[in-house]
Amino acid sequence: MSTRPNIRNSSLHDGRMEVLVHIVDDHATVRDALKILVESEGLPARCFATGQDFLDYCTSDTRGCIVLDPQLSGISGLELQTALREKGIRLPFIFISGNSDVPAVAEAFRSGAFDFIEKPLENTCLLSRLKQAIALDLRTCEHRRRQAEAASQYARLSKREKEVLHCTVKGYSAKDTAKSLGISHRTVEIYRANVMRKMHAETLADLVRIALLLETD
Repeated sequence: MSTRPNIRNSSLHDGRMEVLVHIVDDHATVRDALKILVESEGLPARCFATGQDFLDYCTSDTRGCIVLDPQLSGISGLELQTALREKGIRLPFIFISGNSDVPAVAEAFRSGAFDFIEKPLENTCLLSRLKQAIALDLRTCEHRRRQAEAASQYARLSKREKEVLHCTVKGYSAKDTAKSLGISHRTVEIYRANVMRKMHAETLADLVRIALLLETD
């Protein structure tokens, strides 16, 4: 069973780097107010005056979430969202706006926004959604780490071991696998044991779960 990440601690880390609420707004008073609010809840934050500033800063290792106005000067919030997606960066976006319209909201969600909150902000609601967005990012990051690990393990398998793995994932018994591949039952058991060792699986259920990670986006 998965556990909920601890996002109340002010020294948030995902094992490699700090997890932050990234505040992007071209009004210093808004940035400062949001930072004070966020940090009062124990969530570390960093501010950016423009979308370009954040785009220059952000990398694939950046963790946390982004809170911003969709109508930033220069690169708009929606343009920033698109630019980050094109770089393969999919941090959860929470848009806040005092004059949002239906097309803007629809475009934000079509592009994968986590939420769109209208001003005046209700602090409890915003903080709750920020925590949920960070938890989502941590889960997504962990899933991608496990995918990368599974891909690395799979790459170490021989051609025949991969064939045995594919048969196992399809639910074939050792007997069915032997018949399908034209090898002996005993040989299938040897290959399957090698596959489980290389894929770091303790049970067949573990092996199937790890293999399915290779099929998910």
